[in-house]
Amino acid sequence: MKIIHSYWTKPYLSKENDNIGGWSSNLFHYMSCALSCLSTNKFYDIELVTDNKGVELFIDKMQLPYSSVKVVLNDLDGYNTDLWALGKIYTYSIQDEPFLHIDNDFFIWDAFKTNILNANLVGQHLEIGYKHNELFFDDILTNLSYIPEVMLQRNIIDKGVLEVNAGILGGRNISFFKEYTKEAFYFVERNLNQISKLKHKGMFNTIFEQYLFYCLAHELNETVEFLINDDVDDRFLGLADFWSVPYNLKYIHTVGFYKKFYMIGEQISQRLWFEYPEYYERIVQLYKKGLI
Repeated sequence: MKIIHSYWTKPYLSKENDNIGGWSSNLFHYMSCALSCLSTNKFYDIELVTDNKGVELFIDKMQLPYSSVKVVLNDLDGYNTDLWALGKIYTYSIQDEPFLHIDNDFFIWDAFKTNILNANLVGQHLEIGYKHNELFFDDILTNLSYIPEVMLQRNIIDKGVLEVNAGILGGRNISFFKEYTKEAFYFVERNLNQISKLKHKGMFNTIFEQYLFYCLAHELNETVEFLINDDVDDRFLGLADFWSVPYNLKYIHTVGFYKKFYMIGEQISQRLWFEYPEYYERIVQLYKKGLI
């Protein structure tokens, strides 16, 4: 199974984003990207899907050990920077073989089990009863003119919003991803003029990526294999316990608000320094010189 990172630089490097990727320090963002690549590369070759600036950043400057690079995300430059998940959706859409996409704030200290690598569809975990997801979907119902019917029907059946967390996302059913990504882009395109009305613009991304994935999988009777089968509450407790790796915890995802905590950034910094000192020093020097 192909392992993939994607990085569409426009949302990350736009002037509107004072803290890249939501991190408390931009330095921590770059260290997170590096640690995610390096920790994954211990077990797998990893491909980078990006744009021209991403090549300059990760290949030319940081010299991260990607086995291959696809420069295709320049195609998205006409889209609003609020739509940051489109880089991932586009990446999913161009796959023609089984794949697993890993976010750049996701880190591993063990290979994935066979059930993950052999599954038709894979996600990190199922988000059940997350009140913020209900809030975001209500915002969309109120302000957007087009909602996919598969979402409206599933919302009635479930009496709520369940999402597949996309810290990792992929699988062997490529035809599903073709249909899913086509619908995701159609969902976005039909609402481009209404997105400005949303109270939570950035959270539209979780709806057209994570909720649509869940709804369409149910519609097509596809089973999703999860990396984490235990319940994870809406505070994502336990997903960023760096003090438990590598012995008790094998996978870390610094999802959402974890990035705002300086301590989490320091944990990433220290882990990068401890395991990959050459890359740590390179990134620090690039940052000090204003080159990243």
